Amino acid sequence: MRVYLFILTTVFLIFNLFSNASEIHKKGIIIPAYFYDGQIWDRLINGKKEDTDFIVILNPNSGPGEIQDPHYVSIINRLNETGIVPIGYVHTSWGSRDIEEVKGEIDKWFELYPDIKGFFLDEASTGRDDFSYYEELYRYIKERGDFTVVLNPGTETDIIYFSIADYIITYESPYYEYSGCNAEVPEKSGCIVYDVPENEIESIIKNENVKLIYL
Repeated sequence: MRVYLFILTTVFLIFNLFSNASEIHKKGIIIPAYFYDGQIWDRLINGKKEDTDFIVILNPNSGPGEIQDPHYVSIINRLNETGIVPIGYVHTSWGSRDIEEVKGEIDKWFELYPDIKGFFLDEASTGRDDFSYYEELYRYIKERGDFTVVLNPGTETDIIYFSIADYIITYESPYYEYSGCNAEVPEKSGCIVYDVPENEIESIIKNENVKLIYL
């Protein structure tokens, strides 16, 4: 609990920085919201600034789970009402997970949580040999509507993948490994850095040329 309260305190600091600094005004936030506590969700939702793009990744049970949870139904409705984009977690095991199983999990998200607005395809591959796998998933999702697709290799990836994603997380690691987020397509890139000292937050936000940030 204490960890997530600290995280959300940091999120609000980021909101304020976004609102007050013109050079980072166009940046948005992506949050891996892997918690359940309603009070933490209240703080997250109530902290939304009107002019900040905001994506939240939901992960009830390493994916949607098998049974609808009314708590997540309510959270998704509140996120949509607030202008926050809720997307569902789906892992792909770097392109080795059976694609029909992945599609089945995407279908399960739609079945249990029909108001979900996109998907976070975790453990995404970076090599061209797996491009067709993710292209098929991208098309499978987009055929259902204008849903947001975020790929998460957590590192630099072949530039061809930007053609089949709305955003790609090009860095996901702790601060002690951080040396900058490389983004060949900044407007479609995101950066996730863990354990960031509070006095480094503003510097990272101002200096990273990416669209989405989570610190």
